[in-house]
Amino acid sequence: MLFCSSGTLANETCLEMHVIQSVPQGFLDEKRNIVGIDFEVLQQLETYSGVCMAKRLMPIARIWKSIEQGQHDGGLVFRSANRDPLVVYAAFIRHAEIIALPRKGLKIDSYEQLHKFSIAKTRGTPLNKRFDIENKVNVVEVTNYGQLLNMLRLGHIDVVAGSAEPIFYNLAKLKKNKKDIEVGEKFVLGSREKWLQFSRLSANLEHIPKLQKAVDLMKEKGDYNRIMMKYYGRGADSNELLKLL
Repeated sequence: MLFCSSGTLANETCLEMHVIQSVPQGFLDEKRNIVGIDFEVLQQLETYSGVCMAKRLMPIARIWKSIEQGQHDGGLVFRSANRDPLVVYAAFIRHAEIIALPRKGLKIDSYEQLHKFSIAKTRGTPLNKRFDIENKVNVVEVTNYGQLLNMLRLGHIDVVAGSAEPIFYNLAKLKKNKKDIEVGEKFVLGSREKWLQFSRLSANLEHIPKLQKAVDLMKEKGDYNRIMMKYYGRGADSNELLKLL
């Protein structure tokens, strides 16, 4: 699924940009249009920079393979040290809290306790350095956060791990749809940085300065907070989201 701006000229070069295929970052609405936080952020950057972007939904695992091979220009994704050789970091977007959330009845007081639980996370998503390199943790990888929470609801796993906001967003969505799910207290694994990143093999790196200015303008004008509020509400804070459940 590819989305191009309606005002694109026939001879204009458009950046090929990914949108992570995961609710609420990027997904299809009832009319089969791409929507979501990352999609709207790229739309805003396109408006402020004047740089044309063709935006495509992609699973996170496919994104990294495509970035490595230079098959598309870039997009929004969390920074990861082991992928530094593949990308150019164009602009910092924000920090995000990374958590482990157990099913009701379980409590996580220390990192070592994770060793005795079955844990699910999204495929290809690093969490923190210790978690990612240890082989003591029993981890199952799935495609998206919706699957994570459904596995927790059905009792197939003990803990979900990942970015706090999409975890709580999907929890709230299950509650809204009257799907029974109860959880314990979150355990904070750390935080990660979300960046606008480009493949080092991109032929369009000259557009980065314009996009850096566009990111600054988007933040100054409050557009980023507006987009986050639209999808997460109450300041896009995981503690506030938890209160809504």
